[in-house]
Amino acid sequence: MRVGGTSVTGMGLGGTSVTGMRVGGTSVTGMGLGGTSVTGMGLGGTSVTGMGLGGTSVTGMGLGGTSVTGMGLGGTSVTGMGLGGTSVTGMRVGGTSVTGMGLGGTSVTGMGLGGTSVTGMRVGGTSVTGMGLGGTSVTGMGLGGTSVTGMGLGGTSVTGMRVGGTSVTGMRVGGTSVTWMRVGGTSVTGMGLGGTSVTGMRVGRTSVTGMRVGGTSVTGMRLGGTSVTGMRVGGTSVTWMRVGGTSVTGMRLGGTSVTGMRQTGKTPR
Repeated sequence: MRVGGTSVTGMGLGGTSVTGMRVGGTSVTGMGLGGTSVTGMGLGGTSVTGMGLGGTSVTGMGLGGTSVTGMGLGGTSVTGMGLGGTSVTGMRVGGTSVTGMGLGGTSVTGMGLGGTSVTGMRVGGTSVTGMGLGGTSVTGMGLGGTSVTGMGLGGTSVTGMRVGGTSVTGMRVGGTSVTWMRVGGTSVTGMGLGGTSVTGMRVGRTSVTGMRVGGTSVTGMRLGGTSVTGMRVGGTSVTWMRVGGTSVTGMRLGGTSVTGMRQTGKTPR
């Protein structure tokens, strides 16, 4: 049990490194090439895990300050419950990176080339997933702020329930991208060359699907604002149950375009 000051573990090539309960100050694990590194409960200050090439790195419960996991080439990196401050996972080449429950501040996952990256429940601040070349990237429940998924070349990217702010999915070459239950703000799906892009329930603002070369693009229930589908080369584009605002389908080279129930507004043709 450390009440204050600094606890440092330098270079551990194997075995287990454990820091129990930290009430303040700084806890640092330098370079761990194997085995298990665990930081228990940190109520304040900074907890840093440097470079972990294998095994498991876990940060338990951090109520404040900053928790950073540097470069993990394999195994599992987990940040438990962070009520404030900043949680950052740097470069993950494989394995699983998980951020549990973050009620404030910023959660960032840098570059994940494989495996699974999960951000649990975010009530505020910004959650960012940088470049995911494979596997699954999931952002659970975000009640505010901004959720961004950068470039996903494969696998599945999901943004769960967003009550406000902006949700963006950048360039998707394959797999499935889903944004569901959007009450406000802006939802944008950039360029999807294959697979399925779905926007669930939109109560207001603007929903945009950019360039879709194949697969299926669906905009669910729109009570207001503007829904736009840009250039569709093939597959099916569906807008259903539009109570107000404007629905636009741009250039259609093939497939089927359907507009469901329209009570107000207009559809340019």
